[in-house]
Amino acid sequence: MRWELARNRFLFFVFLIAVVGMGGCDKKERHSHDHEHGEIVGALLVSDAEVGLIRIVDLHDGGIVSSIDIEGPATIYPTEHTYYGVAIQTADGLVNFIDTGIEIEEHGDHFHLHVGEPELLNFELFGSTPIHFVSHEGWSAIHFDGSRDEGIGAEVAAVLESTLEDSAPEVLYFSLDGPAHGAAVPARDNNFLITVPNPEYVNGVPNASSLPIGVNVYDEFGALLQEFADVSDPDSSCVDLHGEAVTGNHYAFACGANLGVLVLSYNQGSGLFSSKNISYPAADVRTGTLIAHGSKSFFVGNFGSNALIKINPSNSNTEVLDLPADQCGFVFEKDGGNEVAVLTIDGFVHVIDSNAWVIEESIPVTSPFSCTGIRPRLAAGPGVAYVSIPDDGMVIEVGLHEPEIIRELEVGGTPGTMTAFAIEEVEH
Repeated sequence: MRWELARNRFLFFVFLIAVVGMGGCDKKERHSHDHEHGEIVGALLVSDAEVGLIRIVDLHDGGIVSSIDIEGPATIYPTEHTYYGVAIQTADGLVNFIDTGIEIEEHGDHFHLHVGEPELLNFELFGSTPIHFVSHEGWSAIHFDGSRDEGIGAEVAAVLESTLEDSAPEVLYFSLDGPAHGAAVPARDNNFLITVPNPEYVNGVPNASSLPIGVNVYDEFGALLQEFADVSDPDSSCVDLHGEAVTGNHYAFACGANLGVLVLSYNQGSGLFSSKNISYPAADVRTGTLIAHGSKSFFVGNFGSNALIKINPSNSNTEVLDLPADQCGFVFEKDGGNEVAVLTIDGFVHVIDSNAWVIEESIPVTSPFSCTGIRPRLAAGPGVAYVSIPDDGMVIEVGLHEPEIIRELEVGGTPGTMTAFAIEEVEH
């Protein structure tokens, strides 16, 4: 592996948010209850699914604050602990960063959040086929898959988020041994978990999978510290890897059908990772997407197309929850993670109690759709979820603590992926 480092001055960006308010909000006729909601304030970034445009919605009043032009349609992601949005433009080989304009105003014992003028940062990344994005431990890691047809190997760029507005942000570049549809996860103590390309795919074997075979651990200086890619040992590899998530010191990677989930656990005392495989509870079914919440000790993933699986990395227990229809996206509620919202192709959002692992309520939000191409998308907020309806140019805000449709946001265009930077305010 080749490693490069561009180092600049260090600027630490930190924010503090208090839950500060109760207020009312508009309700639409589709579904209503006789109770009030805390006021959701902040910004919702909505990427247009057909053109290079990102609209920024002020969640206080639902109005469009600004629109930002980019090169092409993007998948939009949030940074974990800063107010930057990241626009991955896979077809254009480009990654942009957006300052959402959010400001924190201190009022003695509490804070208020305001949406200022968003800005497209000058800094951008270029490469072949950027897809997977992970923000963790203050780093944004983007995996560029490369291209076997064009002889371009995969590469990872890890950006120190606190330096994004510097004239030359700090970036680590890791070049891999060949193309792969992989991922990179920033870990504790400036370690980086980077997937290992499939040698058969790299060497041009027909019909070989582009998915990785495991994970290697590197430090911030590019030194290889540990390898978890021995395909003869399921406790130390992850063939057909797709899907990753982090909770606490546990890092999970979803492997192929009949192979289970690889969990790497970090010991800060030794500075080393241990590994184990958690088997899937049924044959010929796999997980391909994993999510986690910082306050929860378990992972949630899909289990096939019409079920979710809850995975406990400490005791290796798994629980499967069947869904009424095929899912097309699921997210943890952002506040405490006590709900998981699932969007299914019959047009419903299902609210799941993540602790009891049961469906609490199912809410119709749109007509049935196909989970391919331009389609409704799901994003999480504090106590709410957002569903984009591309055919109608709108986004629906769905309450999760008390399930209901709260309001419809008219955003125009063809809304696609979204990310929310928001809190629920309570009056003082």
